[in-house]
Amino acid sequence: DQKKHAENFANLYPDDDDIRTVAKSAVEVMKKIDDATSPAKTEAMSHTKIHRQVKTFLAEYKTLESEYSKLTDAKTEYEMYKKKVDDLEKAKKQDEEKILRNASKFEEVKTTYENQLEAVISRQKAFYGKRKEVFRASFVSFWLAQQTYESLIGAECATVLQYAKQHEKAMLELDVGSLKSEE
Repeated sequence: DQKKHAENFANLYPDDDDIRTVAKSAVEVMKKIDDATSPAKTEAMSHTKIHRQVKTFLAEYKTLESEYSKLTDAKTEYEMYKKKVDDLEKAKKQDEEKILRNASKFEEVKTTYENQLEAVISRQKAFYGKRKEVFRASFVSFWLAQQTYESLIGAECATVLQYAKQHEKAMLELDVGSLKSEE
């Protein structure tokens, strides 16, 4: 975003003066920073390595999330057989063979559902148990990346920042409504 902003400003500024000169300098600075912070250049940096672990954690969530539909299907089948057995047992004319067959199937799907539920809950607990360290990793990764970026800005932006500081007081006193046209 900053590189794009610098480019837009330099390209759209209409006059050939000190502002255009410093704006073009800002574009070059942003290109250097953009290049220095490209994925290829940051691959071995600490913040990138730490961030990979955060991505791994998020991938674990996707895997866990994908198990919910299977669990829902197992629960639906469990509830269907439970209702079917209840209805067969409450029927006026009972068919023992049918009740036994469906009761057997109900026990089978009940076991499947309970096992899946237990496995999902176990994985959820394991996933949740990692949250503190993963949030810490995310926080540390972010601030290490910020430090890298800020050190590049400090090193590369001296001319641009000097220009900004030089004009800061005048710009604080600027009143656009009282400006006169230069034409």
